[in-house]
Amino acid sequence: QFLHHRTFKATAKGPKGFVLKNQKSTPAEKPKQIQAESTKNRNVPAKKKTKTNKGQAKNKNKYHKQRHNRNSNGRAKGFALNRQIVSCETAFDILDLLASVEGALTRTAGGGALNSINFSTAIHRIAKYIAYNRNERGKIISDPRFAMFFSSLTESFARIPPSVPLSQLKATSQTTSSSSPSTYSKRESANIAWALVKLGIVPPKAVLPIAETDVLYNDLIQTSIKLRTQIVKQRRLEKQTLVWVPTLSSLSAKLSDSISTHLFQFHDTGDGKSREMANLLWAFTSLDRYTEPLFDHISGILIPSLNVGQVNPQEVSNTLWAYATAKYTGKYRLELMRISAQLLESNEELLNSFNPQEFSNTAWALATILGERRTTENLQVNNTQQDLEDSYCVRILRPVAHALSSRCDEFKSQEISNSVWALGCLGFGAGKELSSRPLLNDHIILKSDDHDGDEKLVQSALATVSKSATTRLGVFKEQELNNLAYGFARLQIPAPELCQTIADEFTSPRRRLSGQDIATTLWSFASLQFFDKDSFCKVASRVRYNQVERWNPQELSNVIWAIGTAQIVPTYYKAFDYSFVPPNERLPIEQVLQDPLSLCFAASARELMKRPQEFKVQEIKDMLWGFSKSGVRHPRLFRSVAEHLVGSAVDMPEHPNIHCGRGLDEFSSRIMASLLWTFAKQAQLAAEYNYAHFSGRMAVYCASSIDIGDTLIKRLVNAALVAGLENFDDLSLHTTTDLSNTIWAMATLGYYHGPFVNAVERQVIDRLDSCYDPNNEYDQNSFRSQELANIVWSLACTNSLSAELITSVGERIKNIVSNEAGEYDVKSISSHFQRRELANLVWSCAVAGCYPPELIRILVIGLVGEGEDTAESVEEFYGDGGLAEHSIMTLLYLRSAIDTDGFSMGISLPPNFPSGWGGLGKSGIFDENEVVLNLRPSKIQNSVSAAFDRIGFGHVDEYVLKMQGLNLLSIDIASPVEKIGVEVDGPSHFYVDLDEWSPHEPQRGYAEVMNRKLEYRFEFNGKVDKPNGSSALKDRLLRNLGWTILHVPYGEWYDLGGDSDAEEAYCRALLEQRIEK
Repeated sequence: QFLHHRTFKATAKGPKGFVLKNQKSTPAEKPKQIQAESTKNRNVPAKKKTKTNKGQAKNKNKYHKQRHNRNSNGRAKGFALNRQIVSCETAFDILDLLASVEGALTRTAGGGALNSINFSTAIHRIAKYIAYNRNERGKIISDPRFAMFFSSLTESFARIPPSVPLSQLKATSQTTSSSSPSTYSKRESANIAWALVKLGIVPPKAVLPIAETDVLYNDLIQTSIKLRTQIVKQRRLEKQTLVWVPTLSSLSAKLSDSISTHLFQFHDTGDGKSREMANLLWAFTSLDRYTEPLFDHISGILIPSLNVGQVNPQEVSNTLWAYATAKYTGKYRLELMRISAQLLESNEELLNSFNPQEFSNTAWALATILGERRTTENLQVNNTQQDLEDSYCVRILRPVAHALSSRCDEFKSQEISNSVWALGCLGFGAGKELSSRPLLNDHIILKSDDHDGDEKLVQSALATVSKSATTRLGVFKEQELNNLAYGFARLQIPAPELCQTIADEFTSPRRRLSGQDIATTLWSFASLQFFDKDSFCKVASRVRYNQVERWNPQELSNVIWAIGTAQIVPTYYKAFDYSFVPPNERLPIEQVLQDPLSLCFAASARELMKRPQEFKVQEIKDMLWGFSKSGVRHPRLFRSVAEHLVGSAVDMPEHPNIHCGRGLDEFSSRIMASLLWTFAKQAQLAAEYNYAHFSGRMAVYCASSIDIGDTLIKRLVNAALVAGLENFDDLSLHTTTDLSNTIWAMATLGYYHGPFVNAVERQVIDRLDSCYDPNNEYDQNSFRSQELANIVWSLACTNSLSAELITSVGERIKNIVSNEAGEYDVKSISSHFQRRELANLVWSCAVAGCYPPELIRILVIGLVGEGEDTAESVEEFYGDGGLAEHSIMTLLYLRSAIDTDGFSMGISLPPNFPSGWGGLGKSGIFDENEVVLNLRPSKIQNSVSAAFDRIGFGHVDEYVLKMQGLNLLSIDIASPVEKIGVEVDGPSHFYVDLDEWSPHEPQRGYAEVMNRKLEYRFEFNGKVDKPNGSSALKDRLLRNLGWTILHVPYGEWYDLGGDSDAEEAYCRALLEQRIEK
């Protein structure tokens, strides 16, 4: 009664596509039909009687009777039962059928009523029904008849004799071991394994480890006993709880392990029956219950079989999928790739029989297998195996790309997205630009023997995909959308219409978007240089502030990196600047969160400050880079990151070898350089936004000290520079971009590190003297124009620019801008340099007092042209709106410096220069061909001037000197008659020499509000603070003009504390020093 009781009624019929035999009887009549079939008389034509010997007839009848009995009790009975199992319409019908067979569920191993074929067929058909009716799965798994059947199956597989009563099963289990292997065939084992996958009840090995072989069979039987006992006990107690389901799950795992152990008894190879072995690999991988020895054994049977007989496409794709999912790296992986490539190239019938899913699975598997190579270190290894893998992958992927081109409309959304994703991950058919720079990222670029052909093939395929997918993006799932965009992005194939349509799809409220969907899509847009702000806002509008805490760090950093790459400025970009925006001017957070992009910045910063230890250094750098690139200042975030990396300002240990915070050992040279760049850019933004009553270099120094803290920012920069020397072989592992970004950040923040500067100079000179390939932009020795300009400018800022380096740079610049005949003009120069970069090089030469004639000529021609070139004609080449004020002043300084330094080079500037150049009327620095200097005496300068007045030193404040007829220089306090000048040097006149600075020194500077503006009061240290390049150039120009220049450092004056007598004594001593000199 219990066995015939159905816990849940099932009324579902077989779904469309689930092929069933037509039955005249109803499901309820089938059990009776099965019982009657073996004894039913068949209507057959009567045979003609012949005369026979009575003895012969008797023996013949006896033989037929014995044969009939054997068939009835043996194979015929099993075949009959199997036909009825197959004819059942639902899984519940199968359970009804099994319950009607005596002993099938209640006796050990089914009581001999079912053979191995019956068991494997029944479990396979039940699982197949579940695969098509997922909503029925819970009812079937919770049906006690299914659990009893599963126990019988496992006992049969373990070869428990059907004659053993259940009461004696426990004793039998103690003597049964793996020495008595199962008799199930490969096909039956494969069917059971396939069924276990579809049932979805097997826990992975991470939850339930794979059992040891010597105890596996005993454990299997013990678990079966436990399952039967729990079912009977619950039935007696008349409870409805399903306490046996966990035991059923455990038993299914042990059955899976038993099958894997059982397979080791098969050693036949090359039998042409590869389907079962391929299915077994797929099943064990799907169940996550596999070992490498198991893979080796199955592969040893499977791989030779792929070359024998007819191969099914599913065998190739499933085996590759299994290898990829299981991360199998054994000896058969390369051989499988070779055979797959050979089959697809030589077997046209096999190729034509591939369906889109098999193409998709194959491509996905290859991308996953080779994905283990996605590290810069591995990409540098050019060994034979990787070359072979590339060759095989290319040969396999070509048919995939052809299928996308010719059969794209047959591909389902998942098949399209997976195929495109795989092509992108492997860089198959990537353009020459991507192929020439694999070392600059962790992307794989497959080597091809026909690069141009593969590039055209992939471009054609993705053009077809873009056209086909754009019209049906509504059926794409969220992850399929981001995978599609990702594939296009990795191959750098523009698809603006596709991107626009994806963004529109993301606005649909029916879309349930994850952090990965949003982050990957925005990353793809940015990588494709699709910078449409409306599209970014549409995707970002799906970010929920309170849900971001569940995002992983990569998703957070990718969103901010994408917005930064697009250089899209959010509406409330000043909302997070708590350093300079007064509290009464700050917007409420509720208003800030109404802007999608501002919300992204707010949420991401919150998460990084809350859980920085979860972020990789790459993700930290990407997020900070995005903030700085988008013009969003966030002092609290940057201070938090600095403290996370090098410790807070109060936890620095006394021992210099003990590191605080996370440290910088995880950083690569590229990440380190970008990190410092972000901190420097944050300080620059404060100057650009005119937050304080100062500008230029002073604004940068104050902003970094207020935002981060004077001591903390020094510790961070110093630690990064030291790590660069120690971890990267004295910068030999730095790229040209790394060198440029690092030293630019150091100089911009006002720091100097002798060992680092010397190492940079050595690296630059050595690389510039090496062979130069103008066609390879990504060669490690190929400096870009901006990198050269930044390095030279940075060294000039710290007075460390040598004549040797300038000479090397000049020779390289000539090679860059000259044609084959060695000629250059403003057109060729403008194709490589911006005018600001040229002006920085001009200024640097003036600071160093080094003027290579060829370099100076190139720089001047690049800035103002030559001959008949006009301001308008030069502007057309650059499109920069005219020569900037900084560039004009730099040229004037250069001409003055060359003249006063005694060089007779004859700089040729346009007539009446600077009249007619740049936005002269707009800038305000020129008035009727006269330079108008912006002279604003500081508070400390006025105090010094008053002290000189008191001691009777006659002087003029802000005295202006003419050079070549123009007002170019001013002196803070000057006696024109005696040609004595006094320069009051504030913090912007110095750089900090980190060689002389100790990280253990307490922070003595502090922020203060002056004239309703926040600024920073620095503490001067004559040992650490040294004159920078601008101060040195001005001092040299004045001295060359015959002036005696005295200096009053701001720190020394502050130390006088406003004491008039002390100030007067200081001024007298300063004048006496001049007399002594």
